[in-house]
Amino acid sequence: MAFSQYRLQDGWIVLRGPSGAAGHAANAAGEDGLFYNVRNGVLRIADNKAFARAGNVASATAIDPHVNLLRNLDDMIADVEAMGSTRDATFRQDVLRLLRQTRAAVRDGTPLPGRVQLVVHNEIGRSTGVTARLRGLGVRFIDGAVPPVAPDGNLRPHLGLRSQAAAPGTSTAVSPQSPLTVETAAGTSSRAVLVAEETAGAGAAGRALTMAGRVGSALVRAAIMAVIVLGLDYLRRGAEAERFQRKMATEQPRLEAAVRGLSSQVATLQRTSGGATVWAHMSIWIRSQTVTISSMYGGVFFDTSFEDAGFGGATVGLDYHSSRSHSYGEAMHLPSSGAVSTYTPSTETVIYSVPLPYDISTLDIATRVQRLAAIERDAARPGLPDPALELLFQEREALIGTHPR
Repeated sequence: MAFSQYRLQDGWIVLRGPSGAAGHAANAAGEDGLFYNVRNGVLRIADNKAFARAGNVASATAIDPHVNLLRNLDDMIADVEAMGSTRDATFRQDVLRLLRQTRAAVRDGTPLPGRVQLVVHNEIGRSTGVTARLRGLGVRFIDGAVPPVAPDGNLRPHLGLRSQAAAPGTSTAVSPQSPLTVETAAGTSSRAVLVAEETAGAGAAGRALTMAGRVGSALVRAAIMAVIVLGLDYLRRGAEAERFQRKMATEQPRLEAAVRGLSSQVATLQRTSGGATVWAHMSIWIRSQTVTISSMYGGVFFDTSFEDAGFGGATVGLDYHSSRSHSYGEAMHLPSSGAVSTYTPSTETVIYSVPLPYDISTLDIATRVQRLAAIERDAARPGLPDPALELLFQEREALIGTHPR
């Protein structure tokens, strides 16, 4: 599970798991993995179910808030506290804060923090999802057959890790003068990419383009993740999944153009909303075709194949959207010797939202405080996709690490 879904090159750190000196036996009680991503600040608490049968997982007691999660959180907190505040554990305070917030939420029966995810895996098993009860508790299913989507962006500079601008082979540490200034071992300093984009004096047009590019990238990844969540069986096949991802990549320029085209509306909403998050609402469509072959001898065979996908449209607003609809086209029946083949086209339409970052250089202290509060509220939304969380998290870090005008 850790080797396939939580790769170091994607920003993941394994805090607890069934291996290594700090691990536990694979069949021991407790969660099967505690993972933290240094790129987007997401903390995952995982339980693996290697069932031989196909079907939904109905019980995941280690991460079930109504069963053992509270007790297991105490163990996780103790283990992370025991790491100490060494240079190799610079993420420790953020992980501890998230674990303690999660413990309080489970104890009080309130929603979990937005950056904490409870997940069930099916490594070395055939499970295909989780039951409605687990989904209602906020538990997500991650299919080991689907390649993970790597988080975008740079490693968070305040973690003491290398920024993009650091020279190869040099270590980095956070400068005490500026939370987002990285000092290399050679003594030179470089701004984190996010701060350079937002505050290095680029013109308004350049900032808008940069923002559109970042949001466009997040929209493409959110689209891919939104479709993975749908559990469309035909997109579990490698070739068709690659075709879909390539199609979404070709749509990114259109998404970016749509974001730029909405810039005046975005500016108006951000100026008058008191720091509230302005969301870009995007729709994508996925066209497929199901073939059903009915034999005169009573057998029925069917298969669904991916046909096409594309960008449907964009709007902006202060409300968050997440929805899915399905429509069928006219079926075509083709009789043949001993069987009838039916071809049914269908279209899935998915609407999802990602946040549009503010131009930090224009915000006064009062608006920054309002914006930070809004980010904390929105990050706590249940089911918020990782790319949207990343944008909120990056904006929060930039707000904290730059000086107001």
